[in-house]
Amino acid sequence: MAYRSTYRRRTRIGFRVAGTGLVLAALVAAFIASVYLFRKSNNDLPTQNDDTIANVLTAAPVAIPAVTNSKEAVLHDLTGQGASGVATRGEKDGHYYHTIKAILPGIDRASQMYEGWLVRPVPYDYFSTGEMVTNDLGEFVLEFNGDPRGEYSGYTQVVITLEAKDGISDPAAHVMEGEFE
Repeated sequence: MAYRSTYRRRTRIGFRVAGTGLVLAALVAAFIASVYLFRKSNNDLPTQNDDTIANVLTAAPVAIPAVTNSKEAVLHDLTGQGASGVATRGEKDGHYYHTIKAILPGIDRASQMYEGWLVRPVPYDYFSTGEMVTNDLGEFVLEFNGDPRGEYSGYTQVVITLEAKDGISDPAAHVMEGEFE
């Protein structure tokens, strides 16, 4: 058997370990330098003094779509209980938009509800715009967004009814009425 020297094998392994160590050290140095530059560039950005309580608590303006072609109807009490309200209609984002805000007598919300209706006098037709809910001020409110394909211009009368929660879809006792001018 011939004698083989292990000297060459050890030096090759030594070069591999040293080369790997140098590459690893270069990668660590590049990482540290990039973190340093990243942090430095963020510190160089112009800062605004927004740390006052007024600036923190001030809400940013929100773009609310405007209601165009708006018309208003004053709602008249039909019960003699002092109810009052107003309805509006118009276009919002190109669609029919209708709201009601009314002060109405309290009801048992478990068994009753107030419902809004739009009525077309000629040819006679009507449809429900939905159940009214109460806002933070205790007013009964309703917001109706029409179908873009629907035609609502002939529906000029507004009716609020007091409905029993019995599943019957026809209007019940009229509480308030009004007409768009």
